[in-house]
Amino acid sequence: MKKILNILVIVMVSIIIGLLVFVNYKVTNTPCKSLSVVIDYNNSDALITNNDIESQIISACDSLVGRPMKTIDLTLINKSLVDNPVIKKANIHTSFGGEITVQLSQRRPILRVCNKEGDSYYVSEDGVLLNVRPLFPVRVPVANGDIFTTYYDKLKMEISPKNDQDTLVNSMIIYQLYKMGLYIDKDEWLKLFIDQIYVSNKDFILIPRIGNFSIVFGTTEKMAEKFNKLKTFIEKGIPKVGWDKYKTINLAYDNQIVCTKINQN
Repeated sequence: MKKILNILVIVMVSIIIGLLVFVNYKVTNTPCKSLSVVIDYNNSDALITNNDIESQIISACDSLVGRPMKTIDLTLINKSLVDNPVIKKANIHTSFGGEITVQLSQRRPILRVCNKEGDSYYVSEDGVLLNVRPLFPVRVPVANGDIFTTYYDKLKMEISPKNDQDTLVNSMIIYQLYKMGLYIDKDEWLKLFIDQIYVSNKDFILIPRIGNFSIVFGTTEKMAEKFNKLKTFIEKGIPKVGWDKYKTINLAYDNQIVCTKINQN
C-alpha cells in the first residue's frame, strides 16, 4: 500500500511539473496582444498621458505588440518608467493571453518654482523636482524672487529633525520653500488663500488670492505660529476694517501682527 502511495505521489508531482512547464512555454511564446496604461494622478492635474508612457516604453524596448512575451524585457520597461521623476511608482502585469498592463502613480506637485534665471519647475509632495510642461499647467502656488536653485531631477528632499538641524540644508531656500509648500498643501484654508510666495533675500512674502495687501512672513521659523496668527487676523480682523485698508500685514514679530495702512491721501 505504501509503495502504491509513493508511486501516486511521484505521478502527481510529475503531472504538476509537466503542466507548469507547458504553461510557462505557452505563456512565454504567446505573442503580446496589447499594452494598456493606467495612471493614478493622486488627485492632481495631469503631467503625463497614456500616449507619453506608451512612447517612453517603445523608446526603451521597441515595439511590443506581436512579439513573443519571452522576448520582452519587463525589467527594462520598469526601469525606464521609474527613472522618470514624474512617476512615483510603476507596476507591470502580464496575462496568459498576452496582455501587458502598466499601472502608474504620478507624483503630485504642491508648488511651482520660477528661479532667478527664468527656469521653472514643480516641487512634489515628496520633495522631488519635476519639469514643467506648458500644455499641462498645475494649479498650485507659485514661488519666485531670489531663488537660485536650478532644476535637478535627482534631487530628493525630506523634511526631518535631522535636516532641520543641519545648518547647510535648512539654510537652502528650496528646502524652506518645500517646507512651506507642504504646510500650505496640507491646510485647505491656506491652499485656497495663498497664491504666491515671493523670496526677498531670505525672507518670504506671501501674496493672497484676494485682497490688495502682501503678507510679510519672514523666514520659515515658527511657521505654524505665524500661519495661525494670519488665519485669526483674516477671519476676525479683516471683516471689521475691510479688505482694502492695508498695504502689508507683517507676521515676522512674535505675539503680534504689524499692519501698514494704504495711504489714501
